[in-house]
Amino acid sequence: MTANATARRMALCCRQLAAGGLIAGRDGNLSVRLAPNRVLVTPSGLIKALVAARDMVEVDEHGASGAAAATLPAN
Repeated sequence: MTANATARRMALCCRQLAAGGLIAGRDGNLSVRLAPNRVLVTPSGLIKALVAARDMVEVDEHGASGAAAATLPAN
């Protein structure tokens, strides 16, 4: 599964969790490990029910986005 496909699935999961009352508003974050040292994570401060795939951010295992990580393109 590509990072873009994973991001789309994460956005769907956020909406489903919110619809089920399991997360509210800006609560928490979801993350998925893409590789041993890469993680895709939902952004802090956004309402999870409204998060889109393009909002996900790829970071290293320490949370640094740096030059090696990039925000995913809009789909």
